[in-house]
Amino acid sequence: EIQGNYTVTYNPGTLTITVQSIVPDDPSYRGVTVDDPRDHEYDAQEHKWTPTVTDKEGNKLTEGTDYKVSYDTDNFVDVKTITVTITGEGSYSGSVTRIYRITPKPATVTADDKSKVYGDVDPELTATDSGLLGTDKVTYTLGRETGEKEGTYAITPSGEEIQGNYTVTYNPGTLTIT
Repeated sequence: EIQGNYTVTYNPGTLTITVQSIVPDDPSYRGVTVDDPRDHEYDAQEHKWTPTVTDKEGNKLTEGTDYKVSYDTDNFVDVKTITVTITGEGSYSGSVTRIYRITPKPATVTADDKSKVYGDVDPELTATDSGLLGTDKVTYTLGRETGEKEGTYAITPSGEEIQGNYTVTYNPGTLTIT
């Protein structure tokens, strides 16, 4: 307490430790990063993205201790936009969102070529679909250009451009009357 010509009184100070924000534009942000998800084309598989959260030194933070993750859906298979919210916990605060998509898979419906003899009943119009997975189906209708003279007539498949998990392209076929 006595130092040379002085009597010194010591008053304690306070060290305040505050939480660190995971939000880049927050004043208490100190370099925490959350990686970005990528989109996936529909493939009938689950695509549940798990974020990687790291501090400014590149050390991985722990889910459940440093942050929690919530999703706006329980379906990670079908075509949709998925919003993921990462919320700081423990020594971390704030929340950030990331968005990714499961996009439609291309599929094709092609009308089968048919033929008949003039005067016969039209054959059954059929089509072949390709690009579909497993037991997936798309719906379509088939029609043909009207006419009964000898010649060729277009067989046209049609339906919705996007059907569920697929973007469908429709290819015409030909009905030949001999």
